Amino acid sequence: MNEDNLDHLPDWKEPSEFEHFGVMIPDHLVGGLRRYAVKRELPGHFLTKVLENDLSGACGRADPVSASALPVLVAWMYNHLPSSAWGGPKKVREWVKGGE
Repeated sequence: MNEDNLDHLPDWKEPSEFEHFGVMIPDHLVGGLRRYAVKRELPGHFLTKVLENDLSGACGRADPVSASALPVLVAWMYNHLPSSAWGGPKKVREWVKGGE
């Protein structure tokens, strides 16, 4: 699937343009989010923990910029990813395997 073809995600915005409470998704996380959403590739440890809804795991792996972006990441997932793609380790594993 073409990384730029995001038609299956309703109301898609470029993650780098998505803002929540004055915080934008950091540029260094955009590629991992896009590959996860479109190609179903597991992102790095921090984003994986965010997708799994593991706050303590995400905080333990976050750099300062990523940590400050946690609210915008959760808002983006809630608004732009199917509920089957995030919310727990099993959902993340199934999404990567190609399940809906």
